[in-house]
Amino acid sequence: MEVYLIRHGSTAGNLEHRYVGTTDEELLAESVQQLRLRRIYCPVPDIVFSSPKKRCTQTAGLLFPEAEIQMIDDLRECDFGEFEYRNYEELKEDRRYQEWIGSQGTIAFPGGESREMFCGRCCRAFEQTCRDAAPKGMDSAAFVVHGGTIMAVLDRYSEPHRDYFDWQVKNADGFRCEVIWKQDGTLKLCGIAPLFDGTEPVGIEDQFVLKKNKKLQCGYTTGTCAAAAAKAAVTMLLSGGGCRYSDLVTPKGTALRLPVLKQHCSEQGAVCAVRKFAGDDPDATDGILVYAKAEKVQETEKSFEGMFVQTIHSCRIVIDGGRGVGRVTKGGLEQPPGTAAINRIPRQMIAAAAAEICEQYGYQGTVKITISVPAGETVAKKTFNPHLGIKGGISILGTGGIVVPMSEEALIASIRMEMQQKAANGEKYILITPGNYGADFIRRQELSEALDAENSMKCSNYVGETIDMAVELGVKGILFVAHIGKFIKVSGGIMNTHSANADCRAELIAAQAMRAIQKRREQGGEMDAARVCSVMERLLASNTTEEAVGILRQEDLLEDTVKEMMERIHFHLQKRCQGAVMTEAVLFSNQYGYLGETEHAEAMMEQIAAQTAAWKKQNTGG
Repeated sequence: MEVYLIRHGSTAGNLEHRYVGTTDEELLAESVQQLRLRRIYCPVPDIVFSSPKKRCTQTAGLLFPEAEIQMIDDLRECDFGEFEYRNYEELKEDRRYQEWIGSQGTIAFPGGESREMFCGRCCRAFEQTCRDAAPKGMDSAAFVVHGGTIMAVLDRYSEPHRDYFDWQVKNADGFRCEVIWKQDGTLKLCGIAPLFDGTEPVGIEDQFVLKKNKKLQCGYTTGTCAAAAAKAAVTMLLSGGGCRYSDLVTPKGTALRLPVLKQHCSEQGAVCAVRKFAGDDPDATDGILVYAKAEKVQETEKSFEGMFVQTIHSCRIVIDGGRGVGRVTKGGLEQPPGTAAINRIPRQMIAAAAAEICEQYGYQGTVKITISVPAGETVAKKTFNPHLGIKGGISILGTGGIVVPMSEEALIASIRMEMQQKAANGEKYILITPGNYGADFIRRQELSEALDAENSMKCSNYVGETIDMAVELGVKGILFVAHIGKFIKVSGGIMNTHSANADCRAELIAAQAMRAIQKRREQGGEMDAARVCSVMERLLASNTTEEAVGILRQEDLLEDTVKEMMERIHFHLQKRCQGAVMTEAVLFSNQYGYLGETEHAEAMMEQIAAQTAAWKKQNTGG
């Protein structure tokens, strides 16, 4: 059994050279980033064991996100007793500390463990864990533990033997070794080598973007992972050997050298994996393993129905999705229903990478590449896929091959994809909410029982871009159901409602209220100047739109003010689309519920309800 002994990432106490034993510190933020990058190279063990301390369980979770981590209490760090969380500068004048140094670190810490006690505890736990794993057919195991634990284990079991202090290891580093059981039943660790020595730069380390004066690391897409894994798998298939790295140039021109993990070659084909790295982007797929299986096939064209087939350099490349890669169930996407959710650019990357190796080895037959993502079905629940009718897993995505952190382009592309699908499926009137609040409001059925929140789509802050898409795709009408906090901005012509672009909610509410007051005066209503000034001051000083709505209710101005808001919202929506699309809106407050709607919003609701009913009848036969 191959074993990986890995020391946890850095903590504050580590940086200050403190004796961190029983103290349960968390990892530093910079260490988390270091471990996420190191994960790219980390082998994938069959089982993961960890000390119960946070610094170890956090490290294990970062390095092995797909693993169920088993905690072994006796693998914890030494108990430093009265020296706990103190460093040399704080202890150097302590006589007991000088005695401990004089003993070469063998006597017990005051109130803590001796090295003999500590090493005995760790080694018994390590050996028993290895004995328990052996009958279960485990080929590899990772132990994420402490520096002292690694020193104890290797001092006891290393062959050839080296002493305790020779096995000191840096944070987030470790060793790989082979467990050997001798005839007398004793355990030895042989072939010991540094775990991460010889690793080469991936090519993404120096790629950053600057957002709000913060440097954010770029990553690479699932499409890039799939292409790199496919290239490695074809190399293994045709060469009969292993493949440590897969070299790839992304569509954006970035040269990558991605480590190849979990390699297996047999008569049935070659399989390997590449781990996704999303950089600083909040990507649900970060850290997942993307597998490719390559096999030589002889089937006819008919056998490849529902797959993607491309001929390059006299060889035919067939691409399909396996476990954890979603299947398209609805029209409107670039892949037809029934096929794997592997987008066009990743398909081209996979085919080109596979064909390059086929040409290199002079192979002119057919190679089938199956992309799979074991964690895909679980991860897909955190993505847009359920709304797009992609079932059973994630999509293999990427246009440039590189993940740009917090990319507005990527989010807008996702919104466009969903609207494109709806339009292709015959939806001419679309129900849109900026976020979850709108969907929750629809579910409460305060508008119409016929509206279905599950059939709505989200536009986030991108109101203007969403309208542009609707015009381009030939949509007839849009009904926005929005919280006042977002859409009060639209009443001022602001089409990206993110607070980083504009945050003048109080000013716009005050402006619409002032217009309502002026109209009331024109119609003979009275409101003295002192009261008007007081209302304006309170509105401008309000911290939230909910507070402002409360003020308007108190002053009996809410209905008239909302009417002004709706007229101006409709004006600016129509100005954006130049009248090419019907645009209506409903406004609500979380605290006060329904506030108002544009003139023809109810008619739009009826159109959407009728459209939904017709679709359900068509698809259920009812």
